[in-house]
Amino acid sequence: MDTNGLNAYLSRTDDLTWSHDTFSLPHLIEHVEFPQLLKLVDNFKRNCKPDSTLFPQGEIVKLHGVKTLKKAVLIDKGSSPHSSSSCEQVADEYGPITRQVAPCSVRKLMVPIGYSRTLQILPYRHPEYQYETAGDLVKEKPRPSAVIVGKKICLHEKHCVIQAGDVLAITSVDKRCTNNGVVDFLICKHNDKTIGLPMSCVGKFTVHREETLYNLKDFVSRRIELPQKIQFCDSLPPNPTQCKTIARGGERMIVPDREYIVESIQTHQYLVCTLCNSQSSVSAAKVFFIPVTHPAAKQLKVRLPLFHDIRSYQQTLNERFCTNLSMKNVLDPSPIEFSGYQDILVNKLGEVYDFGGPELPPRSQRETDHGRYFLIEV
Repeated sequence: MDTNGLNAYLSRTDDLTWSHDTFSLPHLIEHVEFPQLLKLVDNFKRNCKPDSTLFPQGEIVKLHGVKTLKKAVLIDKGSSPHSSSSCEQVADEYGPITRQVAPCSVRKLMVPIGYSRTLQILPYRHPEYQYETAGDLVKEKPRPSAVIVGKKICLHEKHCVIQAGDVLAITSVDKRCTNNGVVDFLICKHNDKTIGLPMSCVGKFTVHREETLYNLKDFVSRRIELPQKIQFCDSLPPNPTQCKTIARGGERMIVPDREYIVESIQTHQYLVCTLCNSQSSVSAAKVFFIPVTHPAAKQLKVRLPLFHDIRSYQQTLNERFCTNLSMKNVLDPSPIEFSGYQDILVNKLGEVYDFGGPELPPRSQRETDHGRYFLIEV
């Protein structure tokens, strides 16, 4: 990335001409190519409080693009019940934001899949729960990945004998032709051999606890059937202050060796933007992650800049408003937070952007349709 171009932030903005018409952010996300310069018509408020202005009216913002972040929704069944409604605080450089938390013995957490602490899959039922037949295993949701055989099984057609105590790795359910027609079989691995168990096969199976360690990213990429019961393995030093403030990293909201249930995987879109002010160091500049579903983002009206041609527009973008950021190089800054709550994230650009990563190829210098990249000045 061109360091000189990165540090060439705009020092004055009074020479730009802006559209008379105003546009909504949902409209721009749908129709305008990024990056895009925007001038705010109204104050951008962080929440409903009157003193919570994040961007003042008339502020010029560069919208670099939309970043999709994946998060795992975890049910924390080990949390203690609240005796009454309590307050939790989200703290950042703008100060704490207090919100009410309803009394509840079970809480849901949203954890970014980039969370690095390792986890282990636990048996969803009690470890001693017994499945009588292969059909009982097929009906189970989520299906165990491996089971221990409790009763000797003889598969005469395959001349295969499975002893009590053997472990079967379950792979899938498949249909096979038999003398009784096409029926379902439970496909398993036994001593590196693939075998099929008929649904009526009695094995008195118990779940074999999986010993593989994952992180959330690997867990999601393997498309493991949900819900799943897990526990995080490695621990962090205890919090000496026992403060209820949720750190931006949120690590202390996760308790090691406690059982959690991965309920689902959600995707959330964030607008990635920077303020167009002069900066001594781009890496120290603030980058804002605004949820697309945030009420302020839905209601905000903006103006677009007017330019004669695409070349002058791109030159202004690259030389005066910071080199374009590749969304591929934007790292996930989202914290661990309570489910259903999405706040605006504010970080330093150097903390969430990989400056050493590959850049996107430059756009071709072709003319585009009216309003595609910019508004034509007439």
